[in-house]
Amino acid sequence: MDGAWALVMLYDYHHGKDFIRERFKPRMYPITRDNLAQYQPLLIQSRWEEIDFRKFSKVYNPKVKRYDFSPEMVMKSLRKK
Repeated sequence: MDGAWALVMLYDYHHGKDFIRERFKPRMYPITRDNLAQYQPLLIQSRWEEIDFRKFSKVYNPKVKRYDFSPEMVMKSLRKK
């Protein structure tokens, strides 16, 4: 996921959206027995292509004020089948 987030930020930077003022710090999010069911859709390999990373981009989504790459936001970005 960190690679995908880096690409989103680089895409935005290339298109004039500087992120120097952002305090982005990659975080490891533990998956435990208690939250496995919640994140299991992200763990299924065939669903990765369903994540619309444009929703994280400030270029594609001008309403984004701060980057939020939390697992919850990734889950929300899954395209509906």
